[in-house]
Amino acid sequence: MSIRVRGIIDSILTIFSFTLLSLCLTSVALVLVAGQHSFYGQIILNIIDVIFCTLTIGVLYVVTTKKFQLKIIEKLQIKSLLKGILITCCTMLYGRLIHIPETANDDRINNMLTHSAYIPGIILVVVIVIVGPVIEEIIFRGWMVKILSKQGLIIQTLLPTVAFALLHGPNTWLQFSAYFVSGAGFMVIRLWTRSLQYSVICHMSWNLLALVTTFI
Repeated sequence: MSIRVRGIIDSILTIFSFTLLSLCLTSVALVLVAGQHSFYGQIILNIIDVIFCTLTIGVLYVVTTKKFQLKIIEKLQIKSLLKGILITCCTMLYGRLIHIPETANDDRINNMLTHSAYIPGIILVVVIVIVGPVIEEIIFRGWMVKILSKQGLIIQTLLPTVAFALLHGPNTWLQFSAYFVSGAGFMVIRLWTRSLQYSVICHMSWNLLALVTTFI
């Protein structure tokens, strides 16, 4: 087996492990946030959820900055931010044009918004707008891009984007294409600006806009 093939297999196994980790983290967060419990039980779960999210982001931040030598927080460059906004607007336009139906991921979010009466709105906002985008960008546009850096640009960008799309539970090829395009947009932002923070900012903005439009 050639060194290149062995490297690709090792990278795929590593990506699978990180994807499985992200699924576990997301599942635990959703269970803690969307679970149906008594008022006081829900308050306790809210506190646990805040602690869990804080620790998760803290661990991801340490691993990202120490092991993978990636910076998440840098001095903001207006030019790079404008690049991110441009790409985000283009990917949003695609989503509007194809009019995709709700996915399993959308159903989970709507369930949290409509059936979790005891959850303070601020926690939902933090999970959907901040925690989710930070975790996803660190894993898909941070770790995976770094791990696959020696496998060529196509594999380096394609595999994380496909994994990102599949994580969001598409039920049809149309839904998959929407998540694939949005993930590709965040990947372009990551590579074009050479910084992880701009894909994080744009991903947060995307989720915030989606959350706002849910109530309109």
